[in-house]
Amino acid sequence: MRHGATAATMRLLSLVAAAAPLYAQAPPVAQVRGTVFDSVAMAPLRGALVRIVRADDPSMGRSTTTDSLGAYVHDSVPAGVWLASFLHPSLDSLRLEPGIVRVEISEAGVVTLPLTTPSGQALVVQACGPAGAEETGVITGSIRNADDETPIAGAVVEVEWPEWVLTKRKLVTEQSRQRAVSDATGSYRICGVPSASTLRARSWVLADSAGVVEVVVPASGYTVQDFDIGVAPTPASATTGTPPTVSNSETFVVRRGTAVVRGRITTAAGAPLPDAIVRVIGSGTEDRTSATGDFRVADALAGTQTIEARAIGYSPVRQAVRLRSSGELEVRLTLAPRNVELDTVRVVAGREIPWDVRGIERRWRTGMGKFMDGKTIADRATMYATDALRGMPGVFVRMANQQFGNQIYMRSNTGTECLAQVWIDGMQFR
Repeated sequence: MRHGATAATMRLLSLVAAAAPLYAQAPPVAQVRGTVFDSVAMAPLRGALVRIVRADDPSMGRSTTTDSLGAYVHDSVPAGVWLASFLHPSLDSLRLEPGIVRVEISEAGVVTLPLTTPSGQALVVQACGPAGAEETGVITGSIRNADDETPIAGAVVEVEWPEWVLTKRKLVTEQSRQRAVSDATGSYRICGVPSASTLRARSWVLADSAGVVEVVVPASGYTVQDFDIGVAPTPASATTGTPPTVSNSETFVVRRGTAVVRGRITTAAGAPLPDAIVRVIGSGTEDRTSATGDFRVADALAGTQTIEARAIGYSPVRQAVRLRSSGELEVRLTLAPRNVELDTVRVVAGREIPWDVRGIERRWRTGMGKFMDGKTIADRATMYATDALRGMPGVFVRMANQQFGNQIYMRSNTGTECLAQVWIDGMQFR
């Protein structure tokens, strides 16, 4: 009787279990973390907005911001396929679209997801092709009207830089130049510029031009430089489409407009710097700072210009600015105490010196050993090459034993003699 009741009870429990709903386990959650890195500037990106969304439902997403070290964390991310991306002002300045990374979460734990911009070299190859040398870069950007910011097609951009060229007897300086013309969208691109260098650049269209600016090409080789061109009152001397004359002494055709730039100059300690000279290069006028370090230049030409500040005992400072025909631009400049500096010099040899010749020169500079020039060898070696070695201290030339030719022996530091190893043009002779 008990046995039968127990069996019936078990069957009842089985029916109840079968009828009960099945509760699935909660899906696993993971922590997604990583860093956002600028591969062009070679620095972490602080304040980047990192967002992840479900691949099958973009409305499900979450965002966070990187800290001072470029690090970010997304906690409790459910399992599934997610798409990650980031936004930062540097993407706009580099003319880059944010990349999208796919990450699949299938189990609990920590998922490390680093996010980066393309490297400078990758951007150079993308812009100019793989044929570019490793030491060259690219300058890209856009040309726009200074007042309404509409793109300008057909504008010319020219960059120049000095190169030292090693000739047969002397070292000479040559000015290298590259030009490009903006397309219908106002964009331009100049390939083959030297990386890790500072170049001078300018842009013009017909009689209107921007000022001369300094463009720093980083070691990565990729840089962006935009130009705004302002329309100036047309003087009688500016009726052609040629740009203002520029020389190494910075002689410019004076072009004035209605743009205003004002600001304050301070020392590195933050104190106002009075009596400093401030000018917008090319405008032909300058202003001196007051006792509070304030200045104002009121007749500059609109567009991309360079403002320069100088003071006795301080290193001059130049900064590219974007001026408008109406309104005032305010800037802050800091001058540091003057240090003796040399301009960057780029040396280009006429041909590469072979490695073995460099090795001979390196050993010759140490002052050790004996060296003979071509004339000495020609005078001594009347029949055999080994004749040139006869009489050299520590070197002995003897006839080979039971062999044709000579053998070369040298005296070691201990006074013993040993058979020398002979190398000619990279090949060892036994």
